Parts: sequence; structure tokens; C-alpha cells
Amino acid sequence: MLQNLFLVAGTLAPLLQGLPGTNAISTNFTSACEGIASRTSSIPNTTAFFSNFVPAGTNLTLDSDSTCGTPSQVTFADMYTVALNVSTSDQSGIIMEAWLPTNWTGTFLSTGNGGLAGCIQYIDLAYGAELGFATVGANNGHNGSSGEAFYDHPEVLKDFVYHSVHTNVIVGKEITKIFYRTPHTFFSTGRRS
Repeated sequence: MLQNLFLVAGTLAPLLQGLPGTNAISTNFTSACEGIASRTSSIPNTTAFFSNFVPAGTNLTLDSDSTCGTPSQVTFADMYTVALNVSTSDQSGIIMEAWLPTNWTGTFLSTGNGGLAGCIQYIDLAYGAELGFATVGANNGHNGSSGEAFYDHPEVLKDFVYHSVHTNVIVGKEITKIFYRTPHTFFSTGRRS
């Protein structure tokens, strides 16, 4: 049923682009892409791993923990991706990705994980980007779907308990502002907002 909802919402997204009230933003996407990885270095405690243009329909092979269960993800929108580490202490950090679509509507979405998950939810990134959201996701400070990383690592546990959601929003909003050269007009953390 959830897949059907994604398909219906994805089908409607192009129809909504440019309508009054959708906050469609035009930007010179190519110039925004140039140097985004180096421009994110202005955000405190961040190190960019990579940034790439990804056309719609690309099947990305993901380098994620095998317990995450997602070896690949098809993209639904032309976009630019940025992957980075945000150091939260000398012993821990949060891995996150921002998916920045060409059809940006001025909105921002910070995705989350369930349970003990330390897995970026790529299906959520793809869905948000398809709908025109600048979308970010994080690994909650650890990789995989168990709590093993927390044992004897209190800084990793702090990332999971409260740093990750906050950091994902703060850094994600800043990346969005740097990339599109204008702040977002609306944001969501899913059901938490």
C-alpha cells in the first residue's frame, strides 16, 4: 500500500510544479553544482566525501552495511548528491547524504530511521527528491541495524539518541541554503514536525 502511495504522489509531483502556492524556484543548477563539496566545508565539523550529478532513472549501487538490506536505489529525479561526515566528538560522527533535485520547490525534508537503524533510508531520499524536496538522511551515528556500536561507546550512543536528528536538520538546511543560494520556505522531519 505504501508503494502505491509513493507511485501516486510521484505521478502528481510533475503536475504540481509551477502552480501558484507550490513555491517553484528556478535556479542555475549547473552553477549550483560546481564546487558544492568544497562549499560545504564552511559548515563546522563537516568533511565531504563526494558530490555528483545523478540523472533520473539511475540505479545507484549503495555502499551501506549489509544489515541495512538496500544494495541499490533507483533515482526518480535529476539531482545533485552530497555525502559527508559530521564529526560530533573526537570519537564519533554522523554520515549523511543530501539529495538536491533540479525540480526544487523551496521545501526541505529531513528523513529518519526506525528502531536501532543506522541505515540511511535511500528510498525516502529518492521519494523526497522526486517531489521537489531538498532531502537529507543520516546513519544516526552508526552503521547497521543493531545496537552493537553503542557498547562501550557513549559518544556513539549520544549521536543515536539525540545528536543525529538535530544535526541532520541543521546541516541539511545549511547545505540547502548553500546549494540553492536561498533558504527553504518550509521544512519537515516527517511525522515529528
